[in-house]
Amino acid sequence: MYALNLLHGSETWATTDADLKRLQRNDRAMVRWICGTKPMDEAPTELLCTKLGIQGVIDALRARRLRWYGHLIHCMYQQCYQYEVTMPW
Repeated sequence: MYALNLLHGSETWATTDADLKRLQRNDRAMVRWICGTKPMDEAPTELLCTKLGIQGVIDALRARRLRWYGHLIHCMYQQCYQYEVTMPW
């Protein structure tokens, strides 16, 4: 649920490496807070994510972008098809 708020509108972001690192750092801090662990506990974040059943923020961002790209491609082809069908020849 927190990733939805964190990645709102991320389909169109032009992210840099610094932005991705900042998102990942924030994601890791939230996962640790949800699990009640501290960085000193040395529990790997990947293990905590699998316990919670969530994917990392970078993977979620990639999935959202690919879904958006598929939507754009679908709309482009649908629009071209509409114009071809409705053109009076």
